[in-house]
Amino acid sequence: MRSLVRHAPDGDSTAVARVTIFDPRLELGHPAAEAEPHIRVTVRPVGAVVPPPRTLRSAVYARDRQRIKHLGLFGAVHQRRTAQRNGFDNVVFTSADGIVSRFISRIAVAAG
Repeated sequence: MRSLVRHAPDGDSTAVARVTIFDPRLELGHPAAEAEPHIRVTVRPVGAVVPPPRTLRSAVYARDRQRIKHLGLFGAVHQRRTAQRNGFDNVVFTSADGIVSRFISRIAVAAG
């Protein structure tokens, strides 16, 4: 996997790589069947070093199996879309009691 990520940027060392492990033959009716994992590496340019100010909308949301990165992005992308369609740049996720749980975007929080 490291070799795939190392070669993905096409010589540009200032890129963000996302590694996804998936099985295209996985059937929802038989998830216990033998797996044949595939690796997909996607690369995108690094954003601005100092991003412009952002407006954030908070949303109560928790991803399934939060400690595991997975393909189940529908809920997170839906919340981001809702925020953007309502005039915000992005979304910050909170628990039901208002504790910040996750950012989709790089942000900095300044106190004072």
